[in-house]
Amino acid sequence: MTLSDYRKRLLLLPFITELPEPLRARIAMCLLWIGQPAQFAVGDAIFVQGDEDENTGCVLLQGEVEVLRGNQDAVRVQAPELLGEMQQLEPTAQRTATVQAIADAQTLLFSWHDFVVYSAVLLTTEEQIVLRDVIRNSAARRRT
Repeated sequence: MTLSDYRKRLLLLPFITELPEPLRARIAMCLLWIGQPAQFAVGDAIFVQGDEDENTGCVLLQGEVEVLRGNQDAVRVQAPELLGEMQQLEPTAQRTATVQAIADAQTLLFSWHDFVVYSAVLLTTEEQIVLRDVIRNSAARRRT
């Protein structure tokens, strides 16, 4: 995947498409700067429910995953999508679900801490609030 391919896929992320136009490219660039490419084969777990990991986020760029939470029905998620954001909203810093590849998956793994730091540099306070609200709304939609 070329840098241009990464950028195009990032700009298709639902939470990015919900942002005002001026923010979209900056957030995509931020994720490109801090993200590390990682591939997951069918059956590989990206996150495991209950794990204590308050810092890792994931952008699913290609492929499909299942989100498994306790006894609830699995939810299928296709690329492109932001993963790992719900744990950011939990006071325990534990993973709220297992995310497992059901098709070969290409991802960008990133540090939420770095994302917050770079966002603070790239965005105004008002833009940071908009970004936070869009990510929270995205997480809430998947949770229901």
